[in-house]
Amino acid sequence: MPNSYFDRMLPGSAGSRKHEAGKEVLDLVEYSGASYVWGYLMHRYGERASKWGVPADLGGGLLASAAALGLGLAGYGGGLTPLIGNVGRAGVGAFCHTLGAGHGSKKSGTTRMRLDAKDADKAQKAHAAAGVKTTVFGAIPQAPHGDFLSTRDLRQMAAG
Repeated sequence: MPNSYFDRMLPGSAGSRKHEAGKEVLDLVEYSGASYVWGYLMHRYGERASKWGVPADLGGGLLASAAALGLGLAGYGGGLTPLIGNVGRAGVGAFCHTLGAGHGSKKSGTTRMRLDAKDADKAQKAHAAAGVKTTVFGAIPQAPHGDFLSTRDLRQMAAG
């Protein structure tokens, strides 16, 4: 991006290999940091991190990507446009990762479950009674979007 803050910090080196490599490193840091934040928000707040049934990482990512595109086309935003674009791409990427992980788990024949700590022992006992080998790794919050079983689904399975 020609109007990035990196270009403004080092105006004489624009176009050089070092400058372009520095911009790539900065893009990677921004994208990675934003991906971490999206993942944290989605797993920390679970189903509360959605609006109208759209997960926050997908909705926010699409909005940020559209904003970056609009700002870039209109010539506004300056050095923030690449950052906003990276945040948007990270949100969409976080959503796609979660969705792909769920589909991959399902295709492999395994089931991923997220449940409250108080339900972990019950779930393990219900699976053992049914002859299904299971591993419970610990207490984790309610599942975000993707292919997961809810606590209600587990209670129905345990009830018979």
